[in-house]
Amino acid sequence: AQYEVLDAIAPTVAPPTSTEIPTWQQVQRIFGEVLDRVDDAEQVIDDTEARFAAVQAQHPGFVGASFTLPIYHLGTSTSAATTSQRYLFVKELCLEVSDTVASMTNSEADGFELGIERIDLVEADVVIWNTQMPDELAAVPTREAQLPAAGERREIVLDALLAAAIVQTNPLSISFAIERMVPELVAALDGNPDTVPPSAQRLYDAEIDAQQRAAMDAWEIAMDPSVPIADKGPHVEDFDTLAPALETAATVAGDLGS
Repeated sequence: AQYEVLDAIAPTVAPPTSTEIPTWQQVQRIFGEVLDRVDDAEQVIDDTEARFAAVQAQHPGFVGASFTLPIYHLGTSTSAATTSQRYLFVKELCLEVSDTVASMTNSEADGFELGIERIDLVEADVVIWNTQMPDELAAVPTREAQLPAAGERREIVLDALLAAAIVQTNPLSISFAIERMVPELVAALDGNPDTVPPSAQRLYDAEIDAQQRAAMDAWEIAMDPSVPIADKGPHVEDFDTLAPALETAATVAGDLGS
């Protein structure tokens, strides 16, 4: 009914009826049909796909490398469904979604949310953070303790422009995103922890004051199952009350692991 109302006012184009998000190629073809420039639209698609192919040819190390694309908010990390445009863009660069994230989200879901205590679940060959809070992310106590990508400098941080370019993909934004993303991926995937992706430098340069460092160290001790329960006492609030439960949990965990 809404289409008929709008079409009576002016020629109206409806989006694809599929429940899946249309690809940038599908949208480009719709534009070509509407503007009676089908051949031009196909040429733009061919040229853009050729850019992706050139990246693959120039950077074979990208092929099959795993990635995650978490969205960091204060205290939590979320991940969109792996069929979202941001994931599809990186996949077109021949990287693959990590098995862990792929198993936790699908085309029927909006994604998932994690507390910072399970930040380890976003580990991959390269972790691409979508956040406007890099300083807060740098201070997350569990990040370097639980995320090897942090210690090995395999993180990328999307700024607002790059994040927008891979969310609203079209041939123009794709060209911009490829130019910005490829050097970041090269640095992240070169196997050298001394090579820091430019966008992530701020994570490692962020000043962590003594109080933040103490909190990070305390969290690592409290969460480390190899640390004796008694040694966790100074780092756990209400330890005397919680100690029996912690002892029971450690015993059960040991039984399950044996």
